[in-house]
Amino acid sequence: MAKRNLRSTKTKLSAKNVEKGKGNKIWIFLFLLLLLLLIICAYKFLDLEIPFDDLFKEPDLVEESLDNIQVKWDKKEEELDISEDMPEVSSEVLEVKVKKITQPSATPRAKRKFGKKKYIKVEDCVYSTCKKEVLKILKQEELPIIQRKYTKKTRYFELISDSVYNLQRAKQKISILNKYNKNVGAPYMVAYKNRYKISFGQFPKEETGMRMKTSLAELYPKIEMNFVLEPREQKYKVTSIFVGPFNQEKAERVLDLLQSYPDFESSEIISKL
Repeated sequence: MAKRNLRSTKTKLSAKNVEKGKGNKIWIFLFLLLLLLLIICAYKFLDLEIPFDDLFKEPDLVEESLDNIQVKWDKKEEELDISEDMPEVSSEVLEVKVKKITQPSATPRAKRKFGKKKYIKVEDCVYSTCKKEVLKILKQEELPIIQRKYTKKTRYFELISDSVYNLQRAKQKISILNKYNKNVGAPYMVAYKNRYKISFGQFPKEETGMRMKTSLAELYPKIEMNFVLEPREQKYKVTSIFVGPFNQEKAERVLDLLQSYPDFESSEIISKL
């Protein structure tokens, strides 16, 4: 009897514990349900949207949204058409030259104030006597002298016989020419390879020599001589004499002084030697 009573008591206790556990679960469920209702009311009251979609999004959906953003950006670029407006940039390296800024020196100021340096060309001398006379006057006037030496060429034409004669025959030809020639210059002998030719002189211009040649041709056959016009070239040394340098104002005063001498009337101001 005692054992039966003990079993029945245990059965009753276990039944009570089960009922008690069920009651606790009900209360927990009710509490969670109440909490959920409170949260929903709070979002409604604050005019918020419950982010259930964001809470339960899958990673693939997030990546897809990023792709959508990129597509939208590409569309924006197409609308703006940036590529057409932007200028093409060369791949070559551009060299940029930077000018160094320096303080202006005293020389440029002097040039602006007085102008460029000037010289005066006084004379071209071929002979030493000319050079001595010019230098003497310039030293008396205490002017700064500059000398430059040049080698120049001169071209002229000589009217000369095309035949060569010995000394006696050359003298006879000159006598015949002087007898019949009344309008053209005086003939003279020119040594040529131990013999002689008859010349009527040199002419700077070819036209002058041709006129004399035509006149002599009209005397043929009385003189029985032919003449030719041969070009010649001669080198000679020239000493050019200058004074200076001066500024423009001083150069003009010095030029007036030099031109007061009759031999220096052709003097002129120049910018370079």
